[in-house]
Amino acid sequence: IGLTWPEQWGGAGGALLDLYPIYLEMGRSLAPTPHLASAVIAGETLVRAGSDAQRARLLPRMARGECVVAPALVEPRGEWGPAGIELSARADGSGFRLDGAKILVPYAHVAAEILVAARTSKADDGVTLFLIEPGAGGVKLERLPNIAGYPLFALSFDGARVSRDAVVGEVDRGWTAQSCPGWCGPPPPSAARISATHLPEIRSSSWRLGQP
Repeated sequence: IGLTWPEQWGGAGGALLDLYPIYLEMGRSLAPTPHLASAVIAGETLVRAGSDAQRARLLPRMARGECVVAPALVEPRGEWGPAGIELSARADGSGFRLDGAKILVPYAHVAAEILVAARTSKADDGVTLFLIEPGAGGVKLERLPNIAGYPLFALSFDGARVSRDAVVGEVDRGWTAQSCPGWCGPPPPSAARISATHLPEIRSSSWRLGQP
């Protein structure tokens, strides 16, 4: 699960390209798995920006398949990027108060914690990442029906409180800390070369729902 994570956190110390054969087989079998959401997007963010306490608490359990961390990055307007984050996180005593909504949150119903992007200032990034349990006070989940039957949820936050220990990375630097811009952006040249080399093979051998 944590193939690309450091060994000290239960991973194998691999690289992005090591995921290629795994995702090839998962795609071939249409495997319903939270790996991309939890191990890649949330997990890589924790590896990169999480505190030692957060990594020690979550990554070994995630690597053993004992828990899922679900990323909550998209809001009802659907705009991607820091400018699209409107869910507010206001300093409140020793922590923060979260108010707003997220959509398209995968596997939220079975997640141990949710990785939430919230706006903490009007700065260009101005976004902070927080960990919060889906059953915390002020958090509500609603399943979103979709044609694929994928477990997607809308989350509402109404005065949900988190401590400062729940901050992942730095305040107002959350969007640059979370992994998806790097993982979802243009592939490195090595990945492009491999894709170009193997694309004819993939096209000829991949089957979906029993059809080539």
